Amino acid sequence: MRISFLLHSFDNFGGVPRATSTLATALAAHHEVEIVSVFRTADRPSFPPAQGVAVRYLVDRRKGARDALDGKASRVMVAEDDWADQYSRGVDERILAFLAGCAAHVVIATRPSLTAYFMAHGRQGYGRVVIDHEGSTIPSQALRDRTLELYREIDGLVCLTEADANNYRGLLGDQAPPVVAIGNVVPPPARHAPVRGLPLVIAAGRLVPRKGFATLISAFAQVAPLHPQWRLRIFGRGPDRQQLQDQVHALGLADAVRLMGVVPDLSGEWDKAAFAVSAALREPFGLTLVEAMHHGLPVVAADAPFGPGEIVVPGRNGLLVPVGDEDAMAQAMRYLIENPAERDQLSTGAYESAPLYGSERIASRYDAFLRQVAGSAPQGVAAVTGTDADVLVGGDGSIEVRVVLHPGAEPPALRVTLRKAEAPVARLAPVGTVVDGATGKPLGVYVIPAQPPFLAEGRYDIDVELPDGQCRPLPVTSVHTGGLMVRQVSGEGPAYWPLPYRTSDGHLSLFVRNRPAHAEVHSVGVEQAGWVVRGRLIAPPGVNLTGLRLVAAPRKSCAAIAFESPVALGHQGSFEALLALADVMDAGSGEHDDWDLWLDCGPGLPRIRLGRFFDDILERKQIDVFPVQRWHHPRHGTMRGKVFFTPGNELSFTTSPDTGA
Repeated sequence: MRISFLLHSFDNFGGVPRATSTLATALAAHHEVEIVSVFRTADRPSFPPAQGVAVRYLVDRRKGARDALDGKASRVMVAEDDWADQYSRGVDERILAFLAGCAAHVVIATRPSLTAYFMAHGRQGYGRVVIDHEGSTIPSQALRDRTLELYREIDGLVCLTEADANNYRGLLGDQAPPVVAIGNVVPPPARHAPVRGLPLVIAAGRLVPRKGFATLISAFAQVAPLHPQWRLRIFGRGPDRQQLQDQVHALGLADAVRLMGVVPDLSGEWDKAAFAVSAALREPFGLTLVEAMHHGLPVVAADAPFGPGEIVVPGRNGLLVPVGDEDAMAQAMRYLIENPAERDQLSTGAYESAPLYGSERIASRYDAFLRQVAGSAPQGVAAVTGTDADVLVGGDGSIEVRVVLHPGAEPPALRVTLRKAEAPVARLAPVGTVVDGATGKPLGVYVIPAQPPFLAEGRYDIDVELPDGQCRPLPVTSVHTGGLMVRQVSGEGPAYWPLPYRTSDGHLSLFVRNRPAHAEVHSVGVEQAGWVVRGRLIAPPGVNLTGLRLVAAPRKSCAAIAFESPVALGHQGSFEALLALADVMDAGSGEHDDWDLWLDCGPGLPRIRLGRFFDDILERKQIDVFPVQRWHHPRHGTMRGKVFFTPGNELSFTTSPDTGA
């Protein structure tokens, strides 16, 4: 069959583009598949499908794009839809023109309101299908009524759970189209490299009220005092980020809860966790729950309508708690933390549950349903998989790269090039080849050493060397950096820390730290007297640390002066220093001032910059966020100050007049 997916924006970093990409890839094994996105907002989609899946856009909304359209309000789009203001008559024309020229056997809309364009265009010989990612519990009565009106005119409706499908059958009555429940495709990870034993809980989703992250943070506030070594990481972005960050600070959880932002692939993150958690108030499916189970993670989930209740089986692969009940959520998290044997048993159940949503199983169910609504059609050509890779960091810091090879092809060399430089600094030959046990594909294996002096400090791009001598960036599927969380660093230096990561356009890069000495920050405590900085010094043998001092050096762009604080040294290079508010007040200019923090080892020795490098976080400025301190100065009036990590993960602080903003 020829299958076209129609969605709002394929470039968004969200569940619908992701689910569409994985389903399109699965169907492309036996059908001709394209993804049609109404809006283009980026140069590259967040979740690219396999190379055999075509992607095209109807309206270019990228910055600087000049896509002239009639700006009058849409005549077609459902007015009650949250995104209705993005649709105009010009957008209507583009969508209707696509439908008029569409040669597909089936067009699948991924948002209920897009079905209005099916009705506006009329019959064209293709099956009109909707995958309902919103669920039947639509809060707006007006939008619910309009959705039901549209659904009575389509040829097929796919719900993500049986409960939702039954609900729609009842709401639509005798006029219901064929309704089927098929979950999202959640393929197993290309590589699974768990780092068990880490006291880490992970949640993921868009930072919006319906995902319940405020409830989750409040629940974790009950857990943290009882288990201070445990941490919660929340992945995602959205309009509630600042509100959630304020909540973290208000509850004193700055060291325990981190808002991690968006990562292109969560596979390497799940491998670090002990279990996953979801506090969503409404969840039509629960894609991240299944993804976590593929990594053997038990799940604590609010029993929201309707996904979690069909995915999570209490006592087998996780625990369910009432929606919005932070006490029950806290109790469930404590239970898994305090009962590792039960956690291990649920982990086994999670592994066994996840294959229910594998690519072949879900694609087969779609195949049968789509043929029912569209009739028989000739099969298409299977997609050809291009070169890509996955990455694993070992506990010693060494980086293993596995590159997918075309059958019969010799593994190419990889080039390591310093960012913005022309010539490569290293050329990696394969150390061998293996066969992927899951796919049967040949893989070339490469190793990037963990020990200095392999690479100088900087950012590096990893390229594939082509037969003609040219290079192209190496696409990477997943990066597993859990080994960095257990890696031990010698106290004698140098501080060498290579961190692989996936760039925003899906390629493999490397950020290397290589310094003869380094002051690794472990924590920053916010107290009434100021900021207490604790960490560990990595320094060559023989360095005299008797007179060690913390130095606050002003940036060249400000009028502040430098000042110093004593440093208390402890066991194995540990240190503690107070950045006193009184010193900050006296050194500041009364305007906006920035200081960088260093350790001074004495005359004739270079200063050592404070930073936090020794973990798996690439850029922590928006992740490790500290509360603002306010104080009154007799000369400058009310001032505000804040410690922060720079984009390079080095520790600094800033002060400015308090304007009340």
